[in-house]
Amino acid sequence: MEKVEKSTSQEISKEETSSSTLPAGIKVKIEKRFTPYLQLTAPVPEEYLETYTEDGMEFKGYKAQYAINLLNEVYGLGNWFAEFELKHIENIKRAWLSHGVVKIVVNGKFIADGIGGSYARRIENSLKGTKTSAFKNACRYLGIGNELYLAGHEEDITYEKIEETEPSEPATEVPNEMKSTIDLINTSTSVEQLEKVLPLINKQEGKAVRDLLVKLYNKKRIELVK
Repeated sequence: MEKVEKSTSQEISKEETSSSTLPAGIKVKIEKRFTPYLQLTAPVPEEYLETYTEDGMEFKGYKAQYAINLLNEVYGLGNWFAEFELKHIENIKRAWLSHGVVKIVVNGKFIADGIGGSYARRIENSLKGTKTSAFKNACRYLGIGNELYLAGHEEDITYEKIEETEPSEPATEVPNEMKSTIDLINTSTSVEQLEKVLPLINKQEGKAVRDLLVKLYNKKRIELVK
Protein backbone atom coordinates (compact mmCIF):
# COMPACT_ATOMS: atom_id res chain seq x y z
CA MET A 1 0.00 0.00 0.00
CA GLU A 2 2.80 2.36 0.85
CA LYS A 3 4.51 1.63 -2.48
CA VAL A 4 1.36 2.49 -4.40
CA GLU A 5 0.97 5.80 -2.59
CA LYS A 6 4.60 6.64 -3.21
CA SER A 7 4.28 5.89 -6.93
CA THR A 8 1.11 7.97 -7.19
CA SER A 9 2.80 10.83 -5.40
CA GLN A 10 5.75 10.71 -7.82
CA GLU A 11 3.41 10.70 -10.84
CA ILE A 12 1.53 13.73 -9.53
CA SER A 13 4.77 15.55 -8.89
CA LYS A 14 6.02 14.73 -12.39
CA GLU A 15 2.74 15.87 -13.96
CA GLU A 16 2.75 19.14 -12.06
CA THR A 17 6.32 19.84 -13.13
CA SER A 18 5.71 19.12 -16.82
CA SER A 19 2.57 21.25 -16.97
CA SER A 20 4.04 24.21 -15.14
CA THR A 21 3.68 27.55 -16.91
CA LEU A 22 6.86 29.17 -18.25
CA PRO A 23 7.44 32.89 -17.77
CA ALA A 24 5.92 34.84 -20.69
CA GLY A 25 9.26 36.17 -21.93
CA ILE A 26 10.87 32.73 -22.12
CA LYS A 27 7.76 31.23 -23.75
CA VAL A 28 7.77 33.88 -26.49
CA LYS A 29 11.46 33.29 -27.20
CA ILE A 30 10.92 29.54 -27.53
CA GLU A 31 7.90 29.98 -29.80
CA LYS A 32 9.72 32.46 -32.02
CA ARG A 33 12.68 30.15 -32.30
CA PHE A 34 10.65 27.18 -33.50
CA THR A 35 7.84 28.95 -35.35
CA PRO A 36 8.92 31.06 -38.37
CA TYR A 37 5.36 32.33 -38.79
CA LEU A 38 5.55 34.19 -35.47
CA GLN A 39 8.71 35.93 -36.64
CA LEU A 40 7.28 36.79 -40.05
CA THR A 41 4.06 38.22 -38.60
CA ALA A 42 5.75 40.32 -35.93
CA PRO A 43 4.78 44.02 -36.18
CA VAL A 44 7.01 45.99 -38.53
CA PRO A 45 9.45 48.20 -36.57
CA GLU A 46 8.74 51.91 -36.75
CA GLU A 47 11.97 52.70 -38.61
CA TYR A 48 10.87 50.54 -41.56
CA LEU A 49 7.42 52.12 -41.92
CA GLU A 50 6.58 54.70 -44.57
CA THR A 51 3.45 56.81 -45.01
CA TYR A 52 1.90 57.78 -48.34
CA THR A 53 -1.33 59.38 -49.56
CA GLU A 54 -3.56 57.84 -52.23
CA ASP A 55 -6.92 59.21 -53.39
CA GLY A 56 -6.97 61.58 -50.43
CA MET A 57 -6.42 58.78 -47.91
CA GLU A 58 -3.29 58.17 -45.88
CA PHE A 59 -1.81 54.68 -45.75
CA LYS A 60 1.10 53.08 -43.98
CA GLY A 61 3.39 50.65 -45.72
CA TYR A 62 6.81 49.18 -45.09
CA LYS A 63 10.11 49.33 -46.92
CA ALA A 64 10.94 46.25 -48.99
CA GLN A 65 14.36 46.00 -47.35
CA TYR A 66 12.62 45.03 -44.10
CA ALA A 67 11.14 41.93 -45.75
CA ILE A 68 14.53 41.03 -47.26
CA ASN A 69 16.25 41.35 -43.88
CA LEU A 70 13.51 39.35 -42.18
CA LEU A 71 13.64 36.49 -44.69
CA ASN A 72 17.42 36.37 -44.31
CA GLU A 73 17.04 36.18 -40.54
CA VAL A 74 14.31 33.52 -40.55
CA TYR A 75 15.54 31.25 -43.35
CA GLY A 76 19.21 32.15 -43.63
CA LEU A 77 21.31 33.69 -46.40
CA GLY A 78 21.27 31.59 -49.54
CA ASN A 79 18.31 29.48 -48.43
CA TRP A 80 15.70 31.59 -50.21
CA PHE A 81 15.35 33.73 -53.32
CA ALA A 82 12.76 35.82 -55.14
CA GLU A 83 12.24 35.14 -58.86
CA PHE A 84 10.78 37.98 -60.95
CA GLU A 85 8.92 37.51 -64.24
CA LEU A 86 7.83 40.51 -66.29
CA LYS A 87 4.38 39.84 -67.73
CA HIS A 88 3.70 43.00 -69.70
CA ILE A 89 5.05 46.47 -70.36
CA GLU A 90 3.76 49.22 -72.63
CA ASN A 91 3.98 52.95 -73.12
CA ILE A 92 0.83 54.90 -72.27
CA LYS A 93 0.63 58.71 -72.33
CA ARG A 94 4.40 59.25 -72.32
CA ALA A 95 5.02 56.85 -69.42
CA TRP A 96 5.56 53.14 -68.84
CA LEU A 97 2.91 50.80 -67.45
CA SER A 98 4.16 47.37 -66.40
CA HIS A 99 3.15 44.39 -64.32
CA GLY A 100 4.83 41.17 -63.28
CA VAL A 101 5.01 38.32 -60.79
CA VAL A 102 7.49 37.48 -58.04
CA LYS A 103 7.79 33.92 -56.72
CA ILE A 104 9.45 33.27 -53.36
CA VAL A 105 11.30 29.97 -53.06
CA VAL A 106 12.63 28.64 -49.73
CA ASN A 107 15.01 25.67 -49.59
CA GLY A 108 14.13 24.78 -53.17
CA LYS A 109 10.36 24.84 -52.58
CA PHE A 110 7.90 27.43 -53.86
CA ILE A 111 5.99 29.00 -50.96
CA ALA A 112 4.31 32.17 -52.24
CA ASP A 113 3.88 34.52 -55.18
CA GLY A 114 2.53 38.00 -55.73
CA ILE A 115 1.46 40.25 -58.61
CA GLY A 116 2.74 43.81 -58.80
CA GLY A 117 2.37 46.78 -61.12
CA SER A 118 3.89 50.19 -61.73
CA TYR A 119 3.27 53.29 -63.82
CA ALA A 120 6.19 55.69 -64.15
CA ARG A 121 7.76 58.13 -66.59
CA ARG A 122 11.11 56.34 -66.85
CA ILE A 123 11.21 52.71 -67.87
CA GLU A 124 13.75 51.73 -65.20
CA ASN A 125 11.53 53.20 -62.47
CA SER A 126 8.53 51.30 -63.80
CA LEU A 127 10.43 48.00 -63.79
CA LYS A 128 11.82 48.62 -60.30
CA GLY A 129 8.39 49.58 -58.97
CA THR A 130 6.77 46.49 -60.46
CA LYS A 131 9.37 44.16 -58.99
CA THR A 132 9.14 45.78 -55.55
CA SER A 133 5.34 45.75 -55.41
CA ALA A 134 5.17 42.12 -56.60
CA PHE A 135 7.74 41.09 -53.98
CA LYS A 136 5.83 42.79 -51.15
CA ASN A 137 2.56 41.24 -52.30
CA ALA A 138 4.20 37.80 -52.21
CA CYS A 139 5.49 38.55 -48.71
CA ARG A 140 1.92 39.37 -47.73
CA TYR A 141 1.03 35.67 -48.01
CA LEU A 142 3.82 34.89 -45.55
CA GLY A 143 2.31 37.27 -43.00
CA ILE A 144 4.87 40.06 -43.36
CA GLY A 145 3.19 43.40 -42.64
CA ASN A 146 0.08 41.57 -41.49
CA GLU A 147 -1.04 44.31 -39.10
CA LEU A 148 -0.86 46.92 -41.89
CA TYR A 149 -3.08 44.94 -44.25
CA LEU A 150 -5.59 44.27 -41.48
CA ALA A 151 -5.77 48.03 -40.99
CA GLY A 152 -6.86 48.52 -44.61
CA HIS A 153 -3.60 48.68 -46.56
CA GLU A 154 -4.27 47.22 -50.03
CA GLU A 155 -1.97 45.49 -52.53
CA ASP A 156 1.14 47.43 -53.45
CA ILE A 157 0.94 49.08 -56.85
CA THR A 158 3.42 51.84 -57.60
CA TYR A 159 1.78 54.76 -59.37
CA GLU A 160 3.52 57.93 -60.40
CA LYS A 161 1.21 60.75 -61.40
CA ILE A 162 2.05 61.89 -64.93
CA GLU A 163 1.32 65.50 -65.81
CA GLU A 164 -0.49 66.10 -69.09
CA THR A 165 1.91 68.95 -69.96
CA GLU A 166 5.04 68.39 -72.01
CA PRO A 167 7.85 66.79 -69.99
CA SER A 168 10.56 69.18 -68.85
CA GLU A 169 13.27 66.60 -69.51
CA PRO A 170 13.55 65.27 -73.08
CA ALA A 171 15.38 62.24 -71.69
CA THR A 172 12.19 60.96 -70.13
CA GLU A 173 10.46 60.62 -73.51
CA VAL A 174 10.24 57.11 -74.89
CA PRO A 175 12.36 56.66 -78.04
CA ASN A 176 10.34 55.64 -81.07
CA GLU A 177 13.13 53.25 -82.03
CA MET A 178 12.67 51.31 -78.80
CA LYS A 179 8.91 51.10 -79.27
CA SER A 180 9.39 49.78 -82.79
CA THR A 181 11.95 47.23 -81.55
CA ILE A 182 9.44 45.88 -78.99
CA ASP A 183 6.82 45.66 -81.74
CA LEU A 184 9.26 43.74 -83.96
CA ILE A 185 9.94 41.26 -81.15
CA ASN A 186 6.27 40.73 -80.37
CA THR A 187 5.25 40.29 -84.02
CA SER A 188 8.06 37.89 -85.03
CA THR A 189 6.68 34.61 -86.34
CA SER A 190 9.94 32.66 -86.67
CA VAL A 191 13.32 32.39 -84.97
CA GLU A 192 15.03 33.67 -88.13
CA GLN A 193 12.83 36.76 -88.16
CA LEU A 194 13.41 37.33 -84.46
CA GLU A 195 17.20 37.10 -84.78
CA LYS A 196 17.16 40.05 -87.18
CA VAL A 197 16.07 42.23 -84.23
CA LEU A 198 19.30 41.58 -82.27
CA PRO A 199 21.30 44.40 -83.93
CA LEU A 200 18.55 46.85 -83.01
CA ILE A 201 18.65 45.69 -79.39
CA ASN A 202 22.42 46.19 -79.19
CA LYS A 203 22.07 49.73 -80.56
CA GLN A 204 19.78 50.83 -77.72
CA GLU A 205 21.21 53.19 -75.12
CA GLY A 206 20.94 52.46 -71.41
CA LYS A 207 21.52 49.15 -69.63
CA ALA A 208 17.98 48.97 -68.21
CA VAL A 209 16.50 49.36 -71.70
CA ARG A 210 18.78 46.72 -73.23
CA ASP A 211 18.12 44.31 -70.36
CA LEU A 212 14.38 44.68 -70.89
CA LEU A 213 14.65 44.09 -74.63
CA VAL A 214 16.89 41.04 -74.13
CA LYS A 215 14.37 39.58 -71.66
CA LEU A 216 11.52 40.12 -74.14
CA TYR A 217 13.68 38.66 -76.91
CA ASN A 218 14.51 35.51 -74.91
CA LYS A 219 10.90 35.02 -73.89
CA LYS A 220 9.73 35.31 -77.49
CA ARG A 221 12.46 32.94 -78.71
CA ILE A 222 11.33 30.29 -76.22
CA GLU A 223 7.76 30.65 -77.47
CA LEU A 224 8.85 30.25 -81.09
CA VAL A 225 11.05 27.23 -80.39
CA LYS A 226 8.16 25.44 -78.70
